[in-house]
Amino acid sequence: QDPCATADGRETAATRVLEDLRGLLHYAQRRNVRVTFVLPPAPFGTPAEADLVRDPAAVGAYATALGPALTAFRQKLAAAGLPDVLDLSEAFPSDGRGLFSDVYGHLSDAGNQLLARRMAEDLDRQLPPAPRPD
Repeated sequence: QDPCATADGRETAATRVLEDLRGLLHYAQRRNVRVTFVLPPAPFGTPAEADLVRDPAAVGAYATALGPALTAFRQKLAAAGLPDVLDLSEAFPSDGRGLFSDVYGHLSDAGNQLLARRMAEDLDRQLPPAPRPD
């Protein structure tokens, strides 16, 4: 059974990933490097998932466990208040069709282009204004 299939397993997984992110952030800060964490969209629980699943038995438990696990992680991440987190998990249209190449969350060319555009827009908003020439 997938460890993320239970509430306790999801809590443990979310806590571990959050601690890993804190460790990376601490490492980067000690080296004066700015880090931005990006949480990308996933196909779980969308019509795109149904389009991608050719053998529901093969991925059913995986996809069933990951949807709630990602939701739990997003909630924990938001509550943690880490700086420089781009939660783009809702960046795609609700059906997600054509944006994923498989049920595991790998993006198609169109998905990569859309996510890159959204990342660039969000990161651009975070930059300080450019100095104006005199």
